[in-house]
Amino acid sequence: MVDRLPGFVSGVLLDAVLGDPPNAAHPVVLIGRAAALARRCAPTNDASRRKYGVAIATAIPVTAAVAAGLIERRWPAWLGG
Repeated sequence: MVDRLPGFVSGVLLDAVLGDPPNAAHPVVLIGRAAALARRCAPTNDASRRKYGVAIATAIPVTAAVAAGLIERRWPAWLGG
């Protein structure tokens, strides 16, 4: 827990100084846009729609988690990486 303290403190300080990223680059906004695009591309028949929904409900969070993991792995050590 103590080894993560520098990253936490850095995050709090950066958030206090810079605030949240602009909406265009905010991770939650990007995930929402991906979900909206997936919904517009959804098939119309019920059987395909269910399978598509399960695939999208799995793919979007997994993609976000993998991206977060890659970013964290490349984060500088002095920021708690």
